[in-house]
Amino acid sequence: MDPAVTEQLGQAHPLARHIGDFLTGLANANASAHTLRAYRGDLAGFAAHRDGEIGDLDATPQRRADL
Repeated sequence: MDPAVTEQLGQAHPLARHIGDFLTGLANANASAHTLRAYRGDLAGFAAHRDGEIGDLDATPQRRADL
């Protein structure tokens, strides 16, 4: 798992492993550090407002309650 993601979300968060796997794939494809940082921040921010499994996600637009 990505240490920055697990620090923000916790290792038990259902999406943390998937985000870490995605970021690992990007790193293995030689994505830049800026790209990795941007995806990490965006995905961790999204996951912070979702606590379900990845299978529970769909294409329905998501809105943060504080916006």
